[in-house]
Amino acid sequence: MTGTRHPRSPRRFLGRGMWVLGWVAVFLWLGAGLAGFVERRSRALPASHVGLALLATLILLFAHSWILFYSLGASRLSEETVTREGFDSSLARLPRRWLGSAAPWIVSVCVLAVVVFAAGVGGFTSRLPIAYHVTGGALVLIVQAVALNREHQLLRRVEWLFQVVGEVR
Repeated sequence: MTGTRHPRSPRRFLGRGMWVLGWVAVFLWLGAGLAGFVERRSRALPASHVGLALLATLILLFAHSWILFYSLGASRLSEETVTREGFDSSLARLPRRWLGSAAPWIVSVCVLAVVVFAAGVGGFTSRLPIAYHVTGGALVLIVQAVALNREHQLLRRVEWLFQVVGEVR
């Protein structure tokens, strides 16, 4: 069965599962923004906004970190396989190049999400204009969408490479 695409491959499930979890974080982030907008008129601590934002941030960090680690591992495995099996050495360099196009977006969205979450505290205490927090939240959604797009391309390409070198079982 070497070289065939098995729909229940653990490799395929792990990468795609984390990618779907990244989209769940997008919708949680949107829900947190909506809750913040609704609760903004209240002077009390917006509990649902903070809770959803914390959940969205943690899921975002988890999903992107796992995709990054999965891609690093897949890259290393494919390099070793290409070298061991005697394939063209240009195939061994592909995963690093693909990862290089996605990694900056992955790291950026993770850092930005944590900064925006922390800026919410400054916005609530009036030490920071709330517009910074709101603008940052919108920016996280944009960067998140680009990162998820790059991750999707990366996962597809890595799966293709595994098929080429016969690693998908």
